[in-house]
Amino acid sequence: MQYESILALIPDNISNRVKSIEPLAGLTNQSFKLITNKHAYALRVNAKHTESFKIDRGRELIILENAIAAGISPEIIYKNSEDNILITLFLDTKQWVEEDLQDRKKLKLLAQLFRKIHSLPKVGSPFEPKVIASNYFTNIHSRSEYVSYSKKCLTFIEQHGVTEAQCCCHNDVVVSNIIGFKPLFIIDWEYASDNNPMFDIASLSCCHRLNKSQEQTILDEYFDGHTKQQYEELVIQKYIYDAIYWLWLASRNVMSPDNKQVKLLFDIESRLGF
Repeated sequence: MQYESILALIPDNISNRVKSIEPLAGLTNQSFKLITNKHAYALRVNAKHTESFKIDRGRELIILENAIAAGISPEIIYKNSEDNILITLFLDTKQWVEEDLQDRKKLKLLAQLFRKIHSLPKVGSPFEPKVIASNYFTNIHSRSEYVSYSKKCLTFIEQHGVTEAQCCCHNDVVVSNIIGFKPLFIIDWEYASDNNPMFDIASLSCCHRLNKSQEQTILDEYFDGHTKQQYEELVIQKYIYDAIYWLWLASRNVMSPDNKQVKLLFDIESRLGF
């Protein structure tokens, strides 16, 4: 996308102040940093394949506004639901990296962030693993190399994917979405919905291969000491997350092939073990 066409998408009172534009990394959308004399903004627009993931932008905005009110997400500068355009304040603070997860103090900060996320109002829109998995399968069912394992993931989710929508969850907690330390912010709420809170911790653990000690540090801070049953629930949610993640990643690889994604698909298969 040409920068002139990017600026044409947004109101003049913002675009006229933009001095430069930088692309930002993203897997589902196209994102850009808009730099002005005083501030920087994050602009997000749909990529060519974004609609294939059936993201509910209306739900996302409701949850995002609740997160902003709670002080855990940067403020909205402009939103256009019809054209799927979102501009938020760009936070020039440190984005987390995997090395931060080796620090027990930072893991405890994350547990506190999880509690804040899970204290947000429920939106009445539950996380539906079976529906999500079926949507992803429609993107890949014509690719013979993915069909067999896709069906294994679908079967597992059919059997174990019934989850009680206990609270508002982010559903995509990875280090690239975590910014700052004190205060701590989280961005990219597009997959957020009402869900089992352990799914959020599962997403972090699966994406960054946390060991049991790291998981228990988070659970101890989150629950003020955790039980065997609570850890077992995390393990179940990790399997559900990985099965959905495999289907999502296969969908994305059909649309935007990448050898790194293929390797990650094999890694997830090894973790799932079916």
